[in-house]
Amino acid sequence: MRLTLVLAALAVAVVALPSKLRTDLPEPGQLAFVLNEDEFEDYLDAYLALQQSEMLANQTRNDFRSGCTFRVNGDLGQPQPVYIHRGNYLSPTGNTGQIRLNRGEQVLIACTGSGRTIRHPNVASNLAVGTVSCQNNNLVTANWLRGNSAFGQLTCSSHAHHDAQQTNTRCFNNHFVIRVGFIVNNVFYPLYWSCFDRNRLEVLYVWYHQNPPNSVFQSRVDRPSWIAGNFFPGVAVNSAYTQVSQRNMIAGFVGNALADRYITSTQFLARGHLAAKTDFIYATGQRASFYFINAAPQWQPFNAGNWNRLEQNLRRRIGQAGYHTMVYTGTFRVTQLRNQNNRLVDIFLHRASNGALQIPVPLYFYKVVHDSSRRLGTAFISINNPYYTQAEARNLQFCTDRCRNNNAFNWVGWQPDRIDLGYSFCCTIADFRRTIPHLPAFNVNGLLTVISWHIELPEPSRFAFDLNEDDFEDYLDSWLEIEERKWQINDRATSATGCAFRVNGDLGEPQPVYLRGSNYIIPTGTTGQIHLSVGEQIFVTCTGTKRVIQHPNVTSSTSSGFATCVSNTLVSGNDWFHGHSEFRNITCSGHSRYEAQATSETCYGNNTVIRVGFVINNFFYPLYWSCFDQNRLEVLYAWYEQNPPNAVHQTGVTRPSWLAGGFFPGVSVNTMYTQAQQKTTLASLVGTELAGKYITNSQHMARGHLAAKTDFIFATGQRATFFFINVAPQWQPFNAGNWNSLEQKLRARIGEAGYNTTVYTGTFGVTQLRDQNNQLVDIYLYRDTNNNPQIPVPLYFYKVVYEPVLQKGTAFVAINNPYYTETEVRTLQFCTDHCRNNTAFNWIGWQPDRIDIGYSFCCTIEDFRRAVPHLPDFNVTGLLY
Repeated sequence: MRLTLVLAALAVAVVALPSKLRTDLPEPGQLAFVLNEDEFEDYLDAYLALQQSEMLANQTRNDFRSGCTFRVNGDLGQPQPVYIHRGNYLSPTGNTGQIRLNRGEQVLIACTGSGRTIRHPNVASNLAVGTVSCQNNNLVTANWLRGNSAFGQLTCSSHAHHDAQQTNTRCFNNHFVIRVGFIVNNVFYPLYWSCFDRNRLEVLYVWYHQNPPNSVFQSRVDRPSWIAGNFFPGVAVNSAYTQVSQRNMIAGFVGNALADRYITSTQFLARGHLAAKTDFIYATGQRASFYFINAAPQWQPFNAGNWNRLEQNLRRRIGQAGYHTMVYTGTFRVTQLRNQNNRLVDIFLHRASNGALQIPVPLYFYKVVHDSSRRLGTAFISINNPYYTQAEARNLQFCTDRCRNNNAFNWVGWQPDRIDLGYSFCCTIADFRRTIPHLPAFNVNGLLTVISWHIELPEPSRFAFDLNEDDFEDYLDSWLEIEERKWQINDRATSATGCAFRVNGDLGEPQPVYLRGSNYIIPTGTTGQIHLSVGEQIFVTCTGTKRVIQHPNVTSSTSSGFATCVSNTLVSGNDWFHGHSEFRNITCSGHSRYEAQATSETCYGNNTVIRVGFVINNFFYPLYWSCFDQNRLEVLYAWYEQNPPNAVHQTGVTRPSWLAGGFFPGVSVNTMYTQAQQKTTLASLVGTELAGKYITNSQHMARGHLAAKTDFIFATGQRATFFFINVAPQWQPFNAGNWNSLEQKLRARIGEAGYNTTVYTGTFGVTQLRDQNNQLVDIYLYRDTNNNPQIPVPLYFYKVVYEPVLQKGTAFVAINNPYYTETEVRTLQFCTDHCRNNTAFNWIGWQPDRIDIGYSFCCTIEDFRRAVPHLPDFNVTGLLY
């Protein structure tokens, strides 16, 4: 009856979905005492499916501009194959819930297990394993398929078979490690590992990777039967978990009368996952979590209460924060109940034929979450016993609770004092290890989500009126280096197997250009580390005439070559340098040459698109593009990709000289930006006296980047931003004030949220100053020989940020004139400010009413287009926060 009512409520919610997605059903923890184990899992699956649907409500499948996109929920068939990509399980992009492939990129499709074959309406031959290539949208091709075929129609003749294998590796107390995963082409691909005591039939802990892509998982995956494998010989484990068997076993410890009071319709022991089903993205991985070497006895309200909250909220937190973690989930000690003599006795679910007690009911369950790149971690612990008194539970708390009264852990959302749902607390890793010695050694500098760094410098905008352009950029570089260390805190690169190179610390100078396949290499997520598998190659090239690779062990003069991962930070150079060497030792004889090329493409107003990047083996690799008006010498906008890896950039990169690149013929652009020349130019527009008042030591025009230097990860890309087709005149306090705040905070926000965006940064209108007749006149930095004004000083600077997967975007706009009055700037605000008094945009941190550092506001894309018609078309369904 209870299940009928619950499912009826779900049905009502589902019916309402077409018009408005709803998740106003009871939070699963509220039903901890209402549903049994299976009913709760059914409800949780449906609840999470609705929750994910609401989160992704405005997200349709984004048809990748030059490739394929498959949604985790909606584009994958059942029974599901195993998907292998680049030697590992196929992974979605960030926390989007979408898999993106370039055109021609391949995925291995495997139906593992005896007699299983791939099925598809267009299949041309029977096979268990085959490779498909991305064609476009959701279509793939293969020599065993007839024509272009939908990826989602690739299924198996039955569910893919997973394996649990004992390995030769040992864990705590010399116990065996069991690995769980899939065998594809005789290669074992692990999903998680279990440290298992075969004598006590006790799972000490399991461990697995948990990264931003795991925050979106396939919903509504049917639960399979639990499997013992060959690890519980002669034991009917499922039977041990029945309430009848529990009651009988516990009666042997405490007596019949008490056993009936302990095991009830609401309090009984469930098969508690350690690696949660929904911690795995795909149906195949979720089904592989149903091994008893991944379970331990949990009181059902504990399972449905604080433990479930921790599972769901931790996974979401990792996705939102962009953490790349290893999660260790385990058990410790044996819970106790009072017997008929009022003595506490240990509780087990099985007694062997020789009388040995097995399958202990744990006292503690824990999750230790460790981000190795940041060297941060936290231990979350819950007490698995609803019958302890408050005094007993508090006495069992073995560390200072770091989550209690700590806003940094508000996301956990548990009720830590509810003994019936699992009395809970958090520890530092050091405190945890003093009591629970299970885990392998790893370095930890602090709690995950808590930042600690000993250097505090003033925020750069405080010097908006004190530093000139170059001095400010020097200070900003130093400040950003310290800011990155605050949350990165990594002294060395770490990789379980393979190589890892830090963006800051493991790259040589002068720096080559690095390619991985056919693209620039990128770090993993927001870690600031490049990870390679053993044997994987990076193409290293020094672009430009007469530039060659330099290396202490070089054997031949070459401008390019492959570096092959050996281990850690070591690579081999195949035939162009001897032995193994640190990756940082590979440098160039001079800085790699970047290029700005006019293309045949046009942008707004039939103006020219210029691309900036590197030419490698006669192929152009773009970094950003510029829409340039060659008549007015005006940059309308630049655009480029901005994704989570851009959150960590190389610091301490020296700034090169600015380049005109052939696009400003006969104009000495650098001279136009000197304060002396600015005064002379303005004097011809407003008069000498006013020019001296407008151009001062604190207020003058700077060369304002559109695509910011620090929006590019590597030194090579940062140096390539110093073209004048990526610049417009900005008043220096504007440059150092609200505009700089937006640049830095937006980049960090994109990293934290896991967005994959295109950023359009541009200018619009011409700013005006009052002349000696009190008339507003347009301001330019140059006039050509025909007296035509050129290089306009923009009225508006804007950043339009668009996330194509979510189809959301926001336009950030700032007015580039410190001399307007408050009335004038408010008149120039052309949309409702959606950032003002909106907590969703608190991350910006600007001072929007400060005219002297750039009066600022935010628009919807629709409102922005009504005033500024520059940008290409794209669909937008709402604001990007």
